[in-house]
Amino acid sequence: MDFFSLEVQSRPLKLVFIFLLLVGSGFVQVSEARYLYSKGFNVLSYGAVGDGDHDDTEAFEKAWKDVCATQDGILEVPIGHTFLVNPITFSGLCKGRTNFQLDGEIKAPKSMDAWKGKGLNWIVFEEMSNLIVSGKGTFNGQGQNWWSCKQKKKCKRAPTAVLFSKCDDCTITGVKFVDSQQKHFVFSDSNNGLVDSITIEAPPDSPNTDGIHLNVCTNMIIRNSNVKTGDDCVSIGKKNSNIKINNMYCGVGCHGISIGSLGKDHGEVERVTDVEVSNSVLEETTNGLRIKTWAVCLN
Repeated sequence: MDFFSLEVQSRPLKLVFIFLLLVGSGFVQVSEARYLYSKGFNVLSYGAVGDGDHDDTEAFEKAWKDVCATQDGILEVPIGHTFLVNPITFSGLCKGRTNFQLDGEIKAPKSMDAWKGKGLNWIVFEEMSNLIVSGKGTFNGQGQNWWSCKQKKKCKRAPTAVLFSKCDDCTITGVKFVDSQQKHFVFSDSNNGLVDSITIEAPPDSPNTDGIHLNVCTNMIIRNSNVKTGDDCVSIGKKNSNIKINNMYCGVGCHGISIGSLGKDHGEVERVTDVEVSNSVLEETTNGLRIKTWAVCLN
């Protein structure tokens, strides 16, 4: 190979390198612009105490009202604080893309009486579009009283810790879920969702503490996450399609990754399609990948 040939062949590499630099530089500028034009609403500014004992529910409700009315608003839950929050619903439709930035801890009430007349969910995000829940903080369900009640067969059901209902193009990333009353978090009636780099933990003997549950969802991605609970790592209920699960760790105590139970409700025919699991580890789980079905009588 002569010098001329080497020079010609190296030119495309130089062009590609310059192109990547330009693209990278543009990405940084766009990200910085988005950050500069976003507005934060810290729950401490709305009267939250953050000592783990005072009821901070009202402060979260007030902060959310302003966040939802603001273009690219951010609800800030600051690090170094623990916020006691009773059952609460964060509703859309918000003015623009909304970020729930969780860097501290939000914990549920221990008393089961907190749910009287309020349904069986702790934190609900509903009718959202482009919601981002992110940070290094924790949703703590404090579910021990509910587990004991179920183990003694005094309770048939318990609350879901965090429910995303009718949330399209929503992202959950970085946060931690611990000790849910029952399921840790649920996506229901939602499309185009992303779950990335989260952690879910509960004791292996905690009943029905599924990590991630999907119900009537399409185009969902679950990836890069660690789950150790007392039930399914990921459970895929009825009417779900195009579900991609990648690079998951399901640890000791989990029941594996499950589809179902299908057909349990009144013997209805239920369909789940296009589920893909790849590059994942299931360590000392009671099951691997499974499909749970109930027999249906066809006349």
